[in-house]
Amino acid sequence: DVSYFSELPSYCADTSGAAVQFGVGGQATSCHTVGRYDSTYDDQIWSLLDKSSDADPSKGVSLKYLDGDSCSGGVKRQLTLNVECYDHPYRLVSASESVFQKCAYEINVQSYYGCPQECPITSNGLCDGHGLCMMELNDENHGTPHCYCNTGRGGSDCSQKVHDKHTSSADSDEGSGTGVQIAFLIILLLIFFALVASIVYMTLQVMRYRKETTETYTAFNAMGTEEIELHNGASRENAF
Repeated sequence: DVSYFSELPSYCADTSGAAVQFGVGGQATSCHTVGRYDSTYDDQIWSLLDKSSDADPSKGVSLKYLDGDSCSGGVKRQLTLNVECYDHPYRLVSASESVFQKCAYEINVQSYYGCPQECPITSNGLCDGHGLCMMELNDENHGTPHCYCNTGRGGSDCSQKVHDKHTSSADSDEGSGTGVQIAFLIILLLIFFALVASIVYMTLQVMRYRKETTETYTAFNAMGTEEIELHNGASRENAF
């Protein structure tokens, strides 16, 4: 019932209802019960949110509260509360009145209170905040929901830290792959430096060859000039 709700207006005297409607229709002090919970008809009130033939309980639950106060035309108010299984205490998604049925209301919320009991709630949230509440998909345990824990987490509520072999193997493989990449990079760098050294050596050799050629050519020219001068000198002596 709504008797625990401290913010309920004082003019809502009937607190036995599962939900109330107040301050609507231009009536500031109007308060109507839109549905009541009756444990006698619990199997009719409660149902899974997933209506398929292979219903998944981890999707959430749907609660239908009937026998509310009468509205115009003598129709009893009723409320359908859909609670989607979600890692959150309470989050309102939508609230509306049915367009097909008079005085029938629907509220959609997200809350871990709509999750199956096989998915525990801890102080950190659903599945300890380290997993997802899902239905088992294998043939042996099909239809059984439980917490699917994140890597490195275990236990029925995912609150335990565990050593994951697959993760260790993956880390090892990743480390090996990184080592191979580093070795390959070093080899490429060595090849690069060797090529640079070869180019520098060849450039120096070419420069040295050009220098030697130039020096040889200069010396040859100098020798030719001396011979010409000697020949000219001898010619002048013979002339005298």
